[in-house]
Amino acid sequence: MSKKPSILSMFGYRGMAVLFALLAAGGMWQHPFAVMLLILMLIQAGLQWRWPMIWLTSVPALMPVLDWSPWSGWLLWQEFDLFMLAVLAIGYWQAPTQQRGGRFSSLSGGLVAIFTLSWLSSLSMGGMDAGKELAGELGSLGMGNVLRSAKGYALAFCLLPLIRRAWAERDVALWRYFLPGATIGLALASLAVVVERWLFPGLTDFASDYRAVGPFFEMYAGGAALDCFLSALLPLSVWVVVRRKLDMTAGVVALVLLIATYAALTSFSRGVYLAYLLSAVVLALTMIRRDSTGPGVGWSLLWVLLGGYGLLLVFQNGGYRTLAAAVLAMMAALTLAPTRWADRRGVVALLAACVGMVLLVPAMALLLPKGAYLATVLAAALALVGAGLSWRAGKEQSHLLQWAGLVGLSLAVPLVARHWRQDDGWWPVMGWAGYVWLTVAIARFAGWWRPAPIGLAMPVGLLLILALIIPVMGNYYMGTRFSQVGKDLQGREQHWSDVLALVSTPRGVMFGDGKGRFIDDYYWHNRKSESPGAFAIRDEAGRYLKLVAPRYIGGFGDVVRVGQRVSVGSGQGLTLSAMARSSEPGGILHATVCDKWLLYPFNCLYAQVNSIGTQWQPITVELKGNRVLDQWSWLRPTVLSLATNNTNDSRSIDISDIRLTDGQGRSLLSNGDFKQGLAHWSYTSDRHHLPWHAKNMWLHVYFEQGLIGVLIFSTLILAALVALRDKMRRGDELAPLLMAAIIAACAVGLFDSLLDFTRIECLVFLLLWLSLMRSDTRPVKASPPSRGSARR
Repeated sequence: MSKKPSILSMFGYRGMAVLFALLAAGGMWQHPFAVMLLILMLIQAGLQWRWPMIWLTSVPALMPVLDWSPWSGWLLWQEFDLFMLAVLAIGYWQAPTQQRGGRFSSLSGGLVAIFTLSWLSSLSMGGMDAGKELAGELGSLGMGNVLRSAKGYALAFCLLPLIRRAWAERDVALWRYFLPGATIGLALASLAVVVERWLFPGLTDFASDYRAVGPFFEMYAGGAALDCFLSALLPLSVWVVVRRKLDMTAGVVALVLLIATYAALTSFSRGVYLAYLLSAVVLALTMIRRDSTGPGVGWSLLWVLLGGYGLLLVFQNGGYRTLAAAVLAMMAALTLAPTRWADRRGVVALLAACVGMVLLVPAMALLLPKGAYLATVLAAALALVGAGLSWRAGKEQSHLLQWAGLVGLSLAVPLVARHWRQDDGWWPVMGWAGYVWLTVAIARFAGWWRPAPIGLAMPVGLLLILALIIPVMGNYYMGTRFSQVGKDLQGREQHWSDVLALVSTPRGVMFGDGKGRFIDDYYWHNRKSESPGAFAIRDEAGRYLKLVAPRYIGGFGDVVRVGQRVSVGSGQGLTLSAMARSSEPGGILHATVCDKWLLYPFNCLYAQVNSIGTQWQPITVELKGNRVLDQWSWLRPTVLSLATNNTNDSRSIDISDIRLTDGQGRSLLSNGDFKQGLAHWSYTSDRHHLPWHAKNMWLHVYFEQGLIGVLIFSTLILAALVALRDKMRRGDELAPLLMAAIIAACAVGLFDSLLDFTRIECLVFLLLWLSLMRSDTRPVKASPPSRGSARR
């Protein structure tokens, strides 16, 4: 029973609620999309007022999509930050009237308190040191970066009272609110990756050096925000599937897992692959230990491993087309396995249909040009029509088509491999037919799935995931990535050594160099005496943009580009005009208009202005090139980018009053005079990302908070894992998924900073809070409220 809140508690919580509301209002005051944000925040406020725990759904669900910086240009205050302030305002206003159901142990609470003190000390040091050399309004250096880097932990820490109150109904909070929200967030992030790859390199292009960023636009200077988000949330969604009965929810989540697996694989990040492997091991071991019905889970895992190995042999000996035929054969088996055998009257018809396919498929493959492919299509069509008729009408005659289709596809797989190879190396593919028929036989007795589209969603989804993993992991580009592990690790170790060298004072070693100071310190003090480009907004008889050239020669891709999304169509007659000056005579300004999601340019128009003098002068240049348009060009983001490099004596270019006009004289830019600061403008560093990140999560904490901070942070993670292990021993079904999520995030964090992204830092600490929190009363076994007993 909840106690009546004290006057002090009421005043404190509601005072904080008012403060959060005022901060949100102030942040929206000049936001380019204030109306959209206000509507979103009002919807959240209304839902949260009615269902106080709904924030556990909306925060992870909307986390990947609340960054509109490519359009807004707001880098200091992201849309996610303002949304979180609305969540906190409502949550703190309601907090005094709600029962507290959770708390930290004395050890965990002490660790959180010490880490928070270390964080506050780091923040104060970062604020005092910021801007001593170069700072600009929302630029890449200075106080703006200190504030930007501080938000993630601040937001996560402020969520603690809301989590404590949600713990009064822990199972409901996590199963009915948090896990669905995490699944929605995973789906949105993965769909963004799919759209990005569809619009740019192509969905099946696994050879190009293209690393998608999805909706994580704060990866404008690289990083692993997307990698961490996918790796941490995928185990949560996996658990939703494997611990439920095969219903509509499991089918939808299985589809999400398929899309998320594609997004993760096409990241080509070895850290993501390691994270997925470790989280899979955690969940698999948990399933095996928990299987109270016998060896069902173990045999299911063995079946999956054999299937993966079989598909690998198929791909190695038959290529993509044979792999596709093998997948179709297994899908036919999955639709057929749970059906009833034909009665005696149907045995003759069944045998006739199967014998007919045994004769027809080889004949087509041997006698017709590309007959193996035609036979595959015919057999797949029979299986599909049969399955459809079986599900719709339930007629036993339809099973004849399914059996005939399965027989035909089983024969077609080796025939496609034979046609593709034109030699005798296709024989190993024959083993796949045996695996397919073994699946049919076993599944009839094990009852793994139901003969319905929803019941088939999970096994078919798992099959497609395996079929996706094989070609992505087996292509030349990925092989090159794995072959360079040693070389890349040496480069990363050298960078880590450079980062350690930046912390050179006893104060820095113990307490860190300060929050948000890494970019500044690396810019000015790295021992290679090199730096990336930079930019700033300055005001000198009018506002202008200062572009600072990099101090190394690493190619044009290493410059900092300041840009704005524009709509240019074919780009005919595009003219850029501005006022410009250079710090030294002979300055050079590069301008491009390219199709560009965030980092990698395609389909560009180019212009270059040479010999810019030291006095303000008007410049006008036409952007030239050959933009190729197709039916989807209107969907591709197009960006005007401005940059300068170090191929001349100039260190910086100042530019103002920028105009981009088309052939009809229409102006295409917003805020070209920078009177609104960097509103509508953003920046990127496309290739060289080391100067922007420590590239290790613990090293990042050490740089900012010193030995004290990194030791407490590591102990927090260890304490969370120990707490989850204890909960697992008590049969808590929520603990394994949180453990897998934390381990996955840590695996990605071995090779990237992570905590320099607001949303990811908030997510990491939210997972830690959920793991460390425990009920005031003895916890009961947690299970999904709507879960049915899974069919094995």
